[in-house]
Amino acid sequence: MHKYLSEVKKVGTNGGTVAGLVGTPEQIAERMHEFESLGIETFLLQFHPTLEEIERFSSEVIPLLK
Repeated sequence: MHKYLSEVKKVGTNGGTVAGLVGTPEQIAERMHEFESLGIETFLLQFHPTLEEIERFSSEVIPLLK
């Protein structure tokens, strides 16, 4: 994982998509499970447009994480 992250160019002020949490709900959930397997327990997420994307994340991705 570290090798992957070291090769990705950062986008935006906080690294943007460097964590790879983009794609289909299934791809995002899979990537979050990969981070979890490394001991990551907390994610700081940004959404734009905020309300619509938070609602979509909660209805499409969160159920896949349970």
